[in-house]
Amino acid sequence: MAARPLRVVIFDDSQGHPGCDAECGLDLRSLRVQQEILERLRQRFGEGVSIEYHDLHDPQIRDQHPDIAERVAAQSLELPLLLINGKPRIAGYFDARMLVDMIEAEMEMGSG
Repeated sequence: MAARPLRVVIFDDSQGHPGCDAECGLDLRSLRVQQEILERLRQRFGEGVSIEYHDLHDPQIRDQHPDIAERVAAQSLELPLLLINGKPRIAGYFDARMLVDMIEAEMEMGSG
């Protein structure tokens, strides 16, 4: 029986990151970048990974994920926030290599 795919969820805010004027990581606010990352992950992991992107600037998304919105506010977590199988893994900027490393680490730990 095949293992369930790892569920990678990224929460961000499309209104930007005021502390960063340079390219500080993946800009997943861009649909083109989202598609490139999804394709890259599919090439590397096949169907072993699912990925979702949610924009917390959208009130509907905040309503659908009140626990995340509250956690970000209460703990002053930096965005983007990367969760793998519901567990926070990175709060703040990350690049494609860090994303792949986190997925590989989760797979090695057998949480998929």
